[in-house]
Amino acid sequence: MTRQYQRSYSAGPALALLLTGLLGWVAVGGYSDPSEISTAKALIKQERFAEAQAVLQDLIRQPDAPPADAFYHLAVCHARQGRPEMADRNLDMALEREPMHLPAMHLKAYLRFASGEFQESIRWADKFLEVHPSGGETRKILGLARFMLGDKDAAELDLKQATASIPADFDAHYYLGRVFFERSKLTPALESFRRAIAISPNSVKALNHLGQTLEGLARFDEAVSAYEKAIEFEVQGAERSEWPYYNLGSLLLSGGDAMRAVQLLEQAMERNSSSVQTRTKLGVALSAASRLDDAARHLRAAVRAEPDNADAHFQLGRVLMKLGKSDQARGHLSQFERLREP
Repeated sequence: MTRQYQRSYSAGPALALLLTGLLGWVAVGGYSDPSEISTAKALIKQERFAEAQAVLQDLIRQPDAPPADAFYHLAVCHARQGRPEMADRNLDMALEREPMHLPAMHLKAYLRFASGEFQESIRWADKFLEVHPSGGETRKILGLARFMLGDKDAAELDLKQATASIPADFDAHYYLGRVFFERSKLTPALESFRRAIAISPNSVKALNHLGQTLEGLARFDEAVSAYEKAIEFEVQGAERSEWPYYNLGSLLLSGGDAMRAVQLLEQAMERNSSSVQTRTKLGVALSAASRLDDAARHLRAAVRAEPDNADAHFQLGRVLMKLGKSDQARGHLSQFERLREP
């Protein structure tokens, strides 16, 4: 993994929150179609989930055995309203009635992924794909779950298949780009991010990762343009993110423009004041801009927040040395040496 990618990549359940399009596919699936389910499906399409839920609950209470689709669509309502446990319970009911209910399997895989249960997500995705191998949305979940578990070879293959099955899907291209970048395959990463941006031109995260890829290819002017475009859309409210500010500030700092780097890193801090990584980089930029007292203040705050952060101790030690506080500086530099030992 390159240093550029490390500073913006984070794994975990929150990643699933970016995949809201997945539920759009499952919301209209199903097999049997009594009038109540037709009504519920129409309400789900309109995002009138509480009304759809009421229709489905009335159907379930009827004397005749309710079909699997009733429980499945009820699960969709709960999932879209942020109640994954209730969604899971209804999916179990659907699968009891129809063990090979494909939309229920897909939603199971999605919910397990969203909760960070990646191995279970893979299990359900595999069950689905045994029956329906061309399911691009489910293949995408499978690839992402494998990526989160560190199986990058399989993740790349799955996401390539997903982009072939669903070529207009932003997430498939975006996350394939991230897999390529993670594996230092910068040229295919560049192509994937560009395809994602063609689908969603105002995506802050895709433009930010495009900038990182161009930076990794030493195409610095193009990287600056990508970061600036990401910031433009971030300001407009497309996505809230500190990363394009951080990445552009870091790039400009390495090019000697400390004043502009400070401005960008301060904006990054406004968006995520708890980021020790950003605060440390801001301290470095302030030092380069000859604002040593401000630099020391931010770096001390970084060390307080993360006492085991070796880089923060090192940078603070350097600034304190410049300020003539040799004893304090040596203490932090010693701490840096201790922390970086294997």
